[in-house]
This record gives sequence, C-alpha cells and structure tokens, in this order.
Amino acid sequence: MDEDQLLQQFKQWAHGPNTVPQPSATLGLQDALEAGLWAAYRAGYLQALADSEAAQRVVELLKGEK
Repeated sequence: MDEDQLLQQFKQWAHGPNTVPQPSATLGLQDALEAGLWAAYRAGYLQALADSEAAQRVVELLKGEK
C-alpha cells in the first residue's frame, strides 16, 4: 500500500458516519471537559504566580533588599 492509498483510507475512516461524534450526544461531556480544562488552566496560572512571587522574594533576600 503506497502513501496515497493510505491517506485515502484514513480520510474514509476519519470522515465515516460512525467516526464523528454527534454534538447532541457529547454536549454534556464537552461542557465538563471544557470546565475541567479551564479549572486546570486557572490553577496552573495561580501556581505560576505564586512561584514567581516566591522566586522574587528569594532574589530579594539574596540581594539583601529586605
């Protein structure tokens, strides 16, 4: 099987009627996943802020500023 045949076979599989989930069936799951991803993003952002502030305090202590 050459590359073109493999690509065509993949396209047929990827766009088949049973491959693409129906939005009505996955709506609740999508909402839950999106909420989880945003929660993880916010938690990571807050942790990065805390790490940045802690690093700044260490730098200030090493410089003898405080």
